[in-house]
Amino acid sequence: MPVAFSPNGEFIASGSDDQTIKIRHQETCQLLYSIKNSRGINVVAFSPDGQILASGSSDNIIDILTPWR
Repeated sequence: MPVAFSPNGEFIASGSDDQTIKIRHQETCQLLYSIKNSRGINVVAFSPDGQILASGSSDNIIDILTPWR
């Protein structure tokens, strides 16, 4: 399962084969967002400012997400 921490350490993003990306608060583990994708997620990464989340899958597709907006 791919996991990424936001640059400020406040959030954790995870992706899985069930085609979802989940974003949780790091301290409380409260689920903030669950984003359905059309394929399994192999990698997740936050941008340096933490405003953008990128996800990638084995079919070489990269999705750019802005969950905070």
